[in-house]
Amino acid sequence: MLPVAYYLDDENELRDSFKENDIIPKLSEEGYRSIHYIVTYKNYYLEIQLRPLYMEQWCMCSHNYVYKKEGYKNYNFLNNMSLILSGVIDLSGEIGDFMKDIYNGKYILQQSVNSYYMNKDGINSIDKMIEMCNNSVQDLLKLKERIELQE
Repeated sequence: MLPVAYYLDDENELRDSFKENDIIPKLSEEGYRSIHYIVTYKNYYLEIQLRPLYMEQWCMCSHNYVYKKEGYKNYNFLNNMSLILSGVIDLSGEIGDFMKDIYNGKYILQQSVNSYYMNKDGINSIDKMIEMCNNSVQDLLKLKERIELQE
């Protein structure tokens, strides 16, 4: 059985990489990213899911409170929260990748007592993280606007 990998809409390069490596790519509408392997062991089928650690928290919340819960009275609110959490999780992944790149010497060119001198790619990465953060804050503010105080 071929493994299945869930990817996001803007990850076309990743999708193509999956195809080239005999992994079935599936577009994720809700922000879920993972690779699923189905293996057999002693006549049992087992599913192994590989995903970044950051994604695990989102998966737990989404699975417990949103996945297959469409009939639950607070489903729409929880689904919106899940989408916001997905954006924050993506931001966490970006920050982690950025930290790794800094550790490997990719971005910081020089450092003084109070300043960092960074190349354009590093500054662009920071701008992307700021945009991701702002998008999550805006989504949360939009959701809050729909809340009415009940006393």
